[in-house]
Amino acid sequence: EATTTTTAATTTTTEATTTTQATTTAALERSFSNANTVKTPAGCDITSNCDAFAQWIVVGDRVDFHLETKTYGWMALGFSDSNGMPNTDIYAVNRGQQLQNQWASTKSKPTNKNFDFTQPTISISGGVLSATFSRPRAAVSSQVSFTEGAADKYVLLAYGGSTSATSFGYHGFGNYVKAGLRSLLASADTPTTTLPATTAAVTTTGAASAESEITLGCNGNDDCKARGAFSIQDDVTTLTVEVQAGVHWGAIGFTPTKSMADTDIYLVERSTSRRDGPCTVSHRYTSGRSTPQAIEDQDLTEIECTEINGKLTATFKRPVVGAGTAVSFETGAPKMFMSLAHGGGASAFGQHASDARGLSNDALDLASASGSQDAAVLTLATRATIAHGIVMILAWLLFSPVGSFIAAFMKGHPKWFAAHRGLQICAILFLIIGFIIIKSTDANPDGKHQRMGLVVFILGLLQALLGITRNLISGFDPKAPNSDPDDHGPRRWIFNLLHRSVGYTLTVLAPVTVWYGIDIIGADDNAKNIMYSWGAFLAVLILVGLVIRERTDGKFARPFLGLTGAVIVVCVLAFIFLAVIVGDAPREL
Repeated sequence: EATTTTTAATTTTTEATTTTQATTTAALERSFSNANTVKTPAGCDITSNCDAFAQWIVVGDRVDFHLETKTYGWMALGFSDSNGMPNTDIYAVNRGQQLQNQWASTKSKPTNKNFDFTQPTISISGGVLSATFSRPRAAVSSQVSFTEGAADKYVLLAYGGSTSATSFGYHGFGNYVKAGLRSLLASADTPTTTLPATTAAVTTTGAASAESEITLGCNGNDDCKARGAFSIQDDVTTLTVEVQAGVHWGAIGFTPTKSMADTDIYLVERSTSRRDGPCTVSHRYTSGRSTPQAIEDQDLTEIECTEINGKLTATFKRPVVGAGTAVSFETGAPKMFMSLAHGGGASAFGQHASDARGLSNDALDLASASGSQDAAVLTLATRATIAHGIVMILAWLLFSPVGSFIAAFMKGHPKWFAAHRGLQICAILFLIIGFIIIKSTDANPDGKHQRMGLVVFILGLLQALLGITRNLISGFDPKAPNSDPDDHGPRRWIFNLLHRSVGYTLTVLAPVTVWYGIDIIGADDNAKNIMYSWGAFLAVLILVGLVIRERTDGKFARPFLGLTGAVIVVCVLAFIFLAVIVGDAPREL
């Protein structure tokens, strides 16, 4: 293509570059190595693969600008009061070699203010359009001010038209970047990025940490329903959320538990308005199993959204140190599970599907986390599966162990057998209820918990049958004349062997089955800690009971009443805590 260089005195023609420059006495030396930069797509390298980028830097009494695009017919850098077009000071260039300082008072076509620039240079080389120019720091008319004490502004980058276009036009759907609220006073000596007034200014000069990534719904390395990642550089955390075509929203979250309780969430939604760009990003929080709410002080900056062939990618920044409910990425902060969720083709943020939320395998030290992992999908529980879990906990962690302890240590008390029988009948009844509840659902019948649960159900029914037929098995007829109530029949040993064998098996197998069930429901890890504590306390009380029974030659003694009371307290407390945790497990609404 032909290249023309124009000054006030001469016109020359070459074959490589088109440059228009005003006459000046001495060329300015400009450097943008430490300049504020806005670019697209997110994460691109301005030296090689950005579609468009803009830079500005304060130097002495002037501000230097650089705009560059290899993809579009025009591009513009804007400074706004509203994070949108109203009241925006705009610096725009096109391939028709027009460089303008424009003003937009509303969401409409900006007007050219015809302000002069200092030493403007426009070039087109190898298909790349670039413009470099300067203006005074002090504002003229509608221009923004770059002087000390100037108010922070929202920074916008817009672009549009093909490489054959030579005029300005509408940028079209999604062709702009909202880079957040920034200080305008970055200079070569003091590069800064200032966050909103509710947070402290941060400086980014060091090397970024390795990225920590989580993916969900993957059918290959590059075919995931959603991807979330974060990295840390100095005092700034950069987060990325990516969703595939057909997925309306994606969210990355950080939680101290496996439930939704106390979760710090960053939500990216596809825009429903053409003027809002390809996406909107919001910082949210939920204290429990409910719709996350946007926090009052949005602390996200440099928000960039791009959409390529339907794949939506958003990057944004926030301080490393969390304020309020926000997690901290600083060294020594509590470990967190990284969660990822996405929602389908709906036009609004809403409930995700049962297989559309996952967690990192372990709680992470966010300050040093790195690497990539597939999210462990959390199968959402239903009201039925949660009811099943609570009923089985009642049966096997309360009724059955108390009844067994009474049978082992309370013999000799006149009410021991009635108490033992009543508690075990309750355990079997709740076992049957729990089995009916889970069979009424479409829950997956295959798995360790499910297979163990079936064995527990069969053994529980067998134990009930043994209780009903104990006299028949023992060869004892309580209605026979002159029958001795202390003589349980000649085959009593057979009943005792069967009854105790099944009972001991259930005492171990049933709680273990409950333990695996907690994993399936996705309940908080504290549920397992409660089960460990429950087992430890019962083991201690059983050992104390064995010592007392040895000293009393197997006869009933009053200390057994106290031990039984302690067992009841331990089992009741364990049931209450577990029921609350299981009831709060992530589930379908």
